[in-house]
Amino acid sequence: MEALCKILEVAGNIRQQKLKVHDIDFVVVAKSNADWQRINEKLKQLKSKLNCSGNSVIKAFVPCENRFFQVDSYRAKPSTFGIHLLVRTGSTEHNMWLAGYAISKGMRIRYSEGLIKDGSVIAGETERACLKR
Repeated sequence: MEALCKILEVAGNIRQQKLKVHDIDFVVVAKSNADWQRINEKLKQLKSKLNCSGNSVIKAFVPCENRFFQVDSYRAKPSTFGIHLLVRTGSTEHNMWLAGYAISKGMRIRYSEGLIKDGSVIAGETERACLKR
């Protein structure tokens, strides 16, 4: 899959270094629309069972040791990679806290756009930029 991506990072429970991992989350910046579709095809070649396959997410159950393991790939753009990685790594509770904190500072988090203030994107490319604001 790496050859089809500009950026490919592990997020979620693995990135949090949790002892129990329920699924594997990736944040992906594909090289092109065609490469995003090739990622989908590669998963099918692995005899994965696709649960969801669209322009922004691919959720698949990948065979692993006589059972299936869920692998979720979330598509980002270079300009939204950081906000995607931040949101996809955080727990639901942490993301709710982040959203509330952003609101308290007059901002909004939109993973499809970035960190928004006064209707304009002020950060999104990197996690650091999103957290500094």
